Amino acid sequence: MPNSLFNTLCLPLTLHSAWKTVKSKNAAGGIDGFSVAMFDDDLKNHLTQLQKELRDRSWNPNPYLRVEIPKTKTKNGNSGPLRDIKSTVFRQNCILFPCERPNKHWNK
Repeated sequence: MPNSLFNTLCLPLTLHSAWKTVKSKNAAGGIDGFSVAMFDDDLKNHLTQLQKELRDRSWNPNPYLRVEIPKTKTKNGNSGPLRDIKSTVFRQNCILFPCERPNKHWNK
């Protein structure tokens, strides 16, 4: 695979950096049933699996679940997406390294 910004997104160091940011934000668990603590318990395997799926372009994020985020009594709540943990890590990775974002279909 030629050197590219996408390859940077797939590096273990960048995925781990994104994970540390997700964990530090006390992110909620994902729609996949994983909590941040559960993901962290087997972190190496989860990040390795995400890296493999990204590199072979087989990763397909789960659909988002739209949830109502409660606000104060004077303000209306906003709807926000609830992602799975892998999607949250990858999204954070794209924020840290804004470059090639995956389109809906991973054309080789």
